[in-house]
Amino acid sequence: MTRELTSALQHLTSAPTFSSLAVAGISIFRCLDDPYCIPWAGLTELTLNNLSYISTCLALLALCPLLERCTISVDGAAFHRLDPSTEQHVRPHQPPGHTIAQPRLAALALTLSGDVLPALFAAPLHAPALCSLTLSINLLSGPTPTWPHAAFAAWLTRAQCTLERITLRRTGMQGSEFYSCLALPAFTGVRELTVQELTPREAGWFPAGSVECISRDALAALTVRGGGEGGCVLLPKLEVLVLQGWCVEGGGGAALVEMVRSRRRAGGGGGVQLRKFSWSRMADYDYLDIGDPCTLKMLMEGGLDTGEKNLAAAVNVDFCSDICVSLWDLISTPF
Repeated sequence: MTRELTSALQHLTSAPTFSSLAVAGISIFRCLDDPYCIPWAGLTELTLNNLSYISTCLALLALCPLLERCTISVDGAAFHRLDPSTEQHVRPHQPPGHTIAQPRLAALALTLSGDVLPALFAAPLHAPALCSLTLSINLLSGPTPTWPHAAFAAWLTRAQCTLERITLRRTGMQGSEFYSCLALPAFTGVRELTVQELTPREAGWFPAGSVECISRDALAALTVRGGGEGGCVLLPKLEVLVLQGWCVEGGGGAALVEMVRSRRRAGGGGGVQLRKFSWSRMADYDYLDIGDPCTLKMLMEGGLDTGEKNLAAAVNVDFCSDICVSLWDLISTPF
């Protein structure tokens, strides 16, 4: 298969208009004796998984200055047990430490092992057009280390970008670090925010990766107050909020619902109204903290898009439970 794939790649990439490369399920570097046979400099879209080294990821970013969309997964050499020389001959044109210029890059999605985050954020990236960023941590490659918040903030500052969509999956952020991220200048224009942490069931498989990163302080700072005129400081343009797993601080359900209600009613301080709110996998085991189900039901009936059936079902179950409890109290009360 290696011989056939190598031949196919060399044939296809020789086309004068070749601009998009997506390889899934295998490592492309196992099939190439010379990775430079691919016209990296002309690519506008790149999707690769099964890379072994963060240095390869950074080298490819430097070799592809015309990228508009990029998705890369770095699983770690130890995970693949590859010959260390497999990707080590891939080198950027610039020496390490020089800025990686990506003037057209609009969407960047990276899945990494947690231990390579410092190396990623230490590589200067200039991507002024970047509006969509996804950072996912692969817990199979090892436990999530401490989130390098200062390095992340400096990385975004050097990129000089204003994000519109941000997705954070299993980053291991603590509540104070997540709060600080929301206040970064690059987050000012965020319209879609997705935060995913482990569910209670998954937390049993990866105990070190279970983090409730959305604190009640952060929810309070996201809540519109004073009628919506200048009342919201953080994420004033937020329209879509997607939460997955165990990401909200224990007991924060009521504060979350209040934040959603305030943004649905008044907008995010600049008149932008939250139009979609999804909180999936919220009913695993006894993690059923949805705050005020009556308010959520009212918001859904008023047009709030819940995105997934999980939230509507959970609200309906809890709403019915409240009614059942009330009826039971009435029945069991002696006359």
